[in-house]
Amino acid sequence: MEKFLRKGTKITAPVPMTPAAGTTGLGGFDVQLSRGSSLRSNASALNVGVLHLVPTLDVFPLLEDPKTYEPNTIDLADPSELEYWFTILSEHLPDLVDKAVASEGRTDDAKRRGDAFARAFSAHLARLIEEAAAYGKLGLANLLEMREECLREFQFVDAYRSIKQRYTLFWIMLLLSKLAFSYYESGDIKINFQCEA
Repeated sequence: MEKFLRKGTKITAPVPMTPAAGTTGLGGFDVQLSRGSSLRSNASALNVGVLHLVPTLDVFPLLEDPKTYEPNTIDLADPSELEYWFTILSEHLPDLVDKAVASEGRTDDAKRRGDAFARAFSAHLARLIEEAAAYGKLGLANLLEMREECLREFQFVDAYRSIKQRYTLFWIMLLLSKLAFSYYESGDIKINFQCEA
């Protein structure tokens, strides 16, 4: 799929379309949502930048030889590497579950789903420890994708959402304080801080 369309000497972005069945709207370019041939800022249901709910495994079109490309940079055929990564994933599982549950507001339902995710992912790891090729060729990218699939299976859309929100708020506050300080230094504005007990 081409991201941009060439029309004469101009290159424009494609017009957003309604989402394909089974997707959240990422990448669905079948039916136009806007009336014109260009993107409109007021187009309803504009899904630019939204990802597929279920990732596709399409070959990257700019690979010179897709048949020889290996996305896994760490070889898990080496038993020491396999043991290392399984240990890392197992030891960090409680922390991941805590982050995933926090991202859902620590509700009872989120805790129940978090426990179910931990059991399911632990079962997958145990199976792979017994038989590394149980799900086909095993690489680190496959192992991490399996973890993400397990999270999605238990309706954890973004396990790190609460952390992202906290960092975003921190950086917004830092930006605002720097802007306020620069205005104060330039003499354009006087700032009075009042604290109420």
